[in-house]
Amino acid sequence: MLKEKIIAGMKGFSATQAKVARFILENPREAPFMTASQMAESVDTSESSVIRFASILGYSGYPELKEAMKSLLLDQMTTIERMAVYDDDPRESPCHRIMTLDMLDLGESQTNLNPQDIRSWALEVLEAPALYMAAQRSSLALAGYLSFYLSWFHPSVHQLNDTLIREQLTTAPKGSMMVGISFPRYSRWTVDAMKLGRSLGLTLTAISDSPHNPMTEAEPEHVLTAPCRHISFIDSLTAPMSLMNCLIMAVADEMGDEAKKRLQELEELWTENPVYTVK
Repeated sequence: MLKEKIIAGMKGFSATQAKVARFILENPREAPFMTASQMAESVDTSESSVIRFASILGYSGYPELKEAMKSLLLDQMTTIERMAVYDDDPRESPCHRIMTLDMLDLGESQTNLNPQDIRSWALEVLEAPALYMAAQRSSLALAGYLSFYLSWFHPSVHQLNDTLIREQLTTAPKGSMMVGISFPRYSRWTVDAMKLGRSLGLTLTAISDSPHNPMTEAEPEHVLTAPCRHISFIDSLTAPMSLMNCLIMAVADEMGDEAKKRLQELEELWTENPVYTVK
């Protein structure tokens, strides 16, 4: 993510690079629509310096930096504003463009994935007496999906209710885990839920797009990330959904033969009480 890259590199930037970095962060609504020469003029430097700055941040060139700046802007905009900014390439269909962007997110997610972090999380899940999912808005779909499959293997999986959250958490067994899921635009309720979980001594997991997401205010033990790109007014959850699959499979893998036994029991139950239809 652009903001995190700039913050992480700020101490090592030259004076000129720091000027460009500050301009991008302080002018999120103007910077994405500037050419390299216009930005250079605004910060009183050369066009080549702006282009080199893009390379220093790891981008292939200024156009890729411009896309990252647009994404930074979209994080702060309303859905109507996002829709107005969204600019379809007339040379390809919207569907092809959307799928291309989703594939880029999946590639980035795969590159940055640390299998050991996933395995450590899965082991703690299996040790926890209960799991509590905290999510709202579009992230609620991710929490529902994760809860559905983890309930096949874990005896106590709960989705927190915004009305009953205090009642649900105050009776949580010692050692329980709360999983907060929130992607831009971040849900204030989920952040507050995580803080409540911290005050009650639960083990916390934050699942988001960045290690610097607002849920980290609660100091979670686990922070798991996947990129989430804005596509017009939509928050694309393709990469986060793939991360959910990784988490579910990691839990099953750590259970080994016990997971297979559990699946066999479920299959027998579904057959005795028909759940699925046949062609």
